[in-house]
Amino acid sequence: MKEKFSLKDWLFNEEKVTKIANEIHGVYPDFDTGHFIRTTVAQFPSLELKARISWISENLKLHLPQDYRQAMTILLASLPQPHDNS
Repeated sequence: MKEKFSLKDWLFNEEKVTKIANEIHGVYPDFDTGHFIRTTVAQFPSLELKARISWISENLKLHLPQDYRQAMTILLASLPQPHDNS
C-alpha cells in the first residue's frame, strides 16, 4: 500500500529543524542546538502543520536572547543568502 503524503512531515521534520538549528548556531554559538532539536521534534507527532509552526516559534523564543532586537538580528543573520534569479 502506498504511504500517504504528509505536508506537515515534509515541511517540518527533524532534518529541517536540525538545519534551522545549525544555521542559527552558525551565527549565535550560544544556541543549544541539541536541546532545541529534541524539545521541538518531540511534540511533532501530536501536532498538525500550523501547530508545528507555532511550536517551533515558541521554542525559538526559549532558546534565543530575550531581547527582541537581538533575537531578530540572530534570526535574520542565520537566513541563507537569496538566490540570484537573473
